[in-house]
Amino acid sequence: MLPLVLRGGTKMKKKTLLTEAVKSFIDIKPEVTDVTHYDKHLNEKVVPQPFILCRGCRINPSQTYVIIERNVLSYQTLHVAIDACFKCFYVLHIEYQPACYSVWKFFESVVYEMPSGNIPNCVREIRAYLSSRAAIENDHGKTA
Repeated sequence: MLPLVLRGGTKMKKKTLLTEAVKSFIDIKPEVTDVTHYDKHLNEKVVPQPFILCRGCRINPSQTYVIIERNVLSYQTLHVAIDACFKCFYVLHIEYQPACYSVWKFFESVVYEMPSGNIPNCVREIRAYLSSRAAIENDHGKTA
């Protein structure tokens, strides 16, 4: 859902197509896809790496991978694959793909609470909303 809400980013001159934003964050392939051959035919200019690949359906994938430098890293869950992919960007100092730049900035700023100088407005707005919701919930918990 995040790629749909946060498509594009500060480096984008125009909004990214919805399909492009979603696919650049998590690419979904049928369960019968041979991942060992899939990564051999990647064009890095068309499909920047790292990215997440799932086999099966988006809601409950049967297998989850992170593709980086044409290497396929298998992970047990989508949550763990997203975490590993983010850490690949961070540790290897790789720029986020423009099509899902705001999604990764959301993880950086909101999920991992890392200081970041250049945060897209859409991420600032969601972060402010989530902070206000947390404050309201904390206030309700204190009065109960």
